Order: sequence, then structure tokens, then C-alpha cells
Amino acid sequence: MLVYANNFTLTGGAGSTIAFRSIVGWLERKTGRSFSIPEILSGNEFRQGIYQVRTYAADKREPQLYSILLTHRDEEIYGRFWSTEISVRLEEASTFISILLETQEISTRITEIPVTTRPALVNYLASNAEFAAGTVGLKLRNLSNSDEDYKALDYKIKNPKRDYPLVLVSCCDGQPLVEPEALQRQLFGLAQVIFVDEFCDSWKMAGILGQTYSAWGGAVNIIFPYISHKGFCYRELTRQPELEELRQEGCNLLYEILARVTHSTNWLKRRQHFSPADVRAKRQKDYLLYLREQIEQGQDNTEMLEQLLAGADRELQEQKEISNLLLETADKEREEAENKVKQLRHKPVAKVAAAVKDKTDITDAVLVLAGQKELTPRLCLELAAKQSGNIVISESALKSAEEAADYRNSQNLLAALYKLGEEFLPAYLAGGDNKTEAIFSRDTYAAKESAQTMNKPECIKARTFPYKGEEVTMWQHLGWGVANNTRESLRLYFHVDQEDKKIVIGHCGAHLPTIQSNSV
Repeated sequence: MLVYANNFTLTGGAGSTIAFRSIVGWLERKTGRSFSIPEILSGNEFRQGIYQVRTYAADKREPQLYSILLTHRDEEIYGRFWSTEISVRLEEASTFISILLETQEISTRITEIPVTTRPALVNYLASNAEFAAGTVGLKLRNLSNSDEDYKALDYKIKNPKRDYPLVLVSCCDGQPLVEPEALQRQLFGLAQVIFVDEFCDSWKMAGILGQTYSAWGGAVNIIFPYISHKGFCYRELTRQPELEELRQEGCNLLYEILARVTHSTNWLKRRQHFSPADVRAKRQKDYLLYLREQIEQGQDNTEMLEQLLAGADRELQEQKEISNLLLETADKEREEAENKVKQLRHKPVAKVAAAVKDKTDITDAVLVLAGQKELTPRLCLELAAKQSGNIVISESALKSAEEAADYRNSQNLLAALYKLGEEFLPAYLAGGDNKTEAIFSRDTYAAKESAQTMNKPECIKARTFPYKGEEVTMWQHLGWGVANNTRESLRLYFHVDQEDKKIVIGHCGAHLPTIQSNSV
């Protein structure tokens, strides 16, 4: 899956040096290994833990091309692999750099959508490089309440030469729901953010731009490039209530808007990208041209032919290695997991439970504790209650888990239950949700529902469960998947008993009704 694609043209004599220094710094931060500029231009391969760095160079003739490929497995989702391609083209007066971020999955069982974020390398470049004139999103644009500004924006919207989105961010009660400067940093090179402040007259704006291309009341309006033969622009308007609901559900609005923009821009940016395969092809072409020149000059080219054949053999071997990378890594991880299972089978059950520290260990512990039983949501709850003294499982949770017996990602549930009792609970008791941000991703944990859902009696009733002889409404929840079935999606609602220092599970099963669902 293509997650992010972007490219830039750097100017100035130091453009190439800044580009390579930025790549070196980013690689060091990512892998924990020190790199030098000669190393990333060498055409060699490097390994550091789960990370593999391959470098490619075609620098015998201008333009000089370089490509750096970083691949690694996802540390949380088994079977997903990430690859980042960074390609650099050196020309006489400029440096072109292209970045492509993709994921690869070994099967369709991996259903969780990766979050779109801007690679840190872009931030390194933005802070140090000098960019060519016309680079999109170099700085935030502010829209003033004047006819001239509105007419200028109208011209920009309908300019057929514009090949990037415009993102209008408006205010609600004097403040935008999305911080415009932060959004522009996320969209640097992809889209131009225009801040519509509280003093802009919505009637005047709509009178000149039309309602379709305006934004007010906290809305965010993404206006895509103008289509000349149709005479209009597609747009994606998100109003203030929708943004509020997304935020209440734990969604990062910056990442959400970035995802909507890249859904439009990725295809164009990818077309402008050149890959390691392109660099290898140019390197072979350069060798052939050099060989032809040698033949025309009547020089002995035996050595050159041998080098060319050796290079072709090396290219073939590299392609085979790349095509087998995912399979080799998956086989290695499976073998490691099987060995861990064998080791744990010889340990006492109590020691196995006490040794559980991560998702893999939890899955292995289940194989021992459950005697090879099928892992289901109910079994996860029972094992969590036995393993941790910090988790209380209610009858309603067991009943809902029983009804979700077909859920196919129970290992994620068991890992989350362990984290709830051993990591989330102490952090929450120490400082509330502010202390728990690093434990679960924003896509997994939400402290509450949307305001509309929390005010609906039917929704409140569905989330109210008996505990200690009282009815307790539980808004905090974990969620996996968005499908409307328990095979692919699950919701776990819980309450933190701060007096007894316990996590109380009230529901573990299907989606509960919301303001948007048909059951309310």
C-alpha cells in the first residue's frame, strides 16, 4: 500500500550536501546505526537489527542518480513490512529528491490500515535546505477580508495550471479546530494551506468564491486541482461537527487531513519518483555507452566486458534477494516463534504467566495455559483475569465475548488486556489520560465517545454495566477494525476503579450503538 509520496527540488551549491546529510541523519535516527555520506553512495548493503539498508548508485554519467532503500518489519503488526525509497538526482544547478513510503502485507488477514504520517526526513529537509521557487506549501497563507484577496484566491482556485490541492482552514469561536501552521508542515510539498481567520466575512467570501469553494464556522475545505474540460474543482468539505466527532473518537486531525490529501497526490508524486530498479538500469546503460566508446576508439575492452557481465550478474542477484525479502523475513520470524513455544512448554505455568512481556510471549503463554485450545475473546478474558490481579471481568463482558467467538485477531486482544493491567492502569492512576498516550495508538484507544453519542439515552444504556451493586457507565474503550461484524472488528469497554486500583471490563464484543448507527 502506498502511504506517502513526495518530492522536492533543492537549489544552491550546497543542495546535494544538505540532501545527503539529511538522509544520513534520518537513517541514524531510524536504525540506531551511524552512517557516512560515502556509505550511502557506495552501492552497498547494511543491516542493523530489524533494519536493512540497500544503496544504489549510477554516477558515471550525468545526471548522477542515487537511491537508498530502507526496509523493516512492523514492530506491532505481524506480517506487515515497511519500505522507504529515497531517490536523489544531481543536476548542474539543482538536486531533485523523491521520497516514497509503502507497506507490504504477507496476507489479507492484515486488515488494520496504516496511519498516514509525514516522514521525519521531510522535516530535516524543510529545516535546512533551500527550495526551488514554486515549491508548494513553503509557508502558510493567510486570507484577509478584502475583495482583492478573495478575487486572488478565486483566480488561484480556477487556474488550470494549479496541480496541487488548496486546504482552507476556518475558525470556530475565534479558533481553528486544526492548527494551520502544524497542518502546513504536514502538507509541505503536497498542498497549500490557507487560513481563513475569524475576521473574514462569510457572506462576502461566498459572494466571490461561491459556497462550494468557501470555508467558515470551523470547517476545513480541501479544493483539488481545476478540471478545465469540466469547468470545476472537486472538493472535500468537513464541517465543524464532523471534525469534533473525529477528535472525540481519538482521531488525529492532522493525520486525517494528510491522508485525504495524499489520497489525491500520491499517484502524481509516484509518477515523478524513480526507484532502485531505475538506478540499476541507468548504471547498466552507462556501462554500455562507455563500452561502445571504447570499441569505437579501438581499445582493448576485455576487462570492461568482464565488469559488465559481473555487474549484470550482481543486478540479477539483487533482484532475487529483494523479491525474496518478505518471505525470508516471515520464515525467520515464524521459526523464532516456534522455538519460543517449544521453550515455554517446558516451563511451569506460573512462570510462563509471570514472564509475559510482549505480544509474542502472550501468544506463546496461551498455547501453554490453554492446552492448545482455540484462542477466543472469552478465553482471553479468562486468561487475563488469572494472569493479572488488576483486571476484573464482569458477567456482561463474558457474555458479549462469547457472542464474538468468531473474532480472528484474539492475540491482539490478549496483548491489550495485558497492557491494560500492567501498563495502562499504573499510568492512568498516576496522571489520567495524559500519562497513557504512548501505551495504545490513537486508532486503538479512546477516552470517550462523541458528544452526540454521550447524550443519547440509548447509547448511555448500552454502555452501562453492573459493578459493586451499582450501574456504572463505561466510556473508555479499545477498538480494532471498522467492519460491522465480530469476525473482523471488536470493542472492549472498561472502567478504572481508582479506589480499588482495578480495570473493570464491562463489554468485549460487537460494536455498541452510536448516534450514527441504525440501532439508535
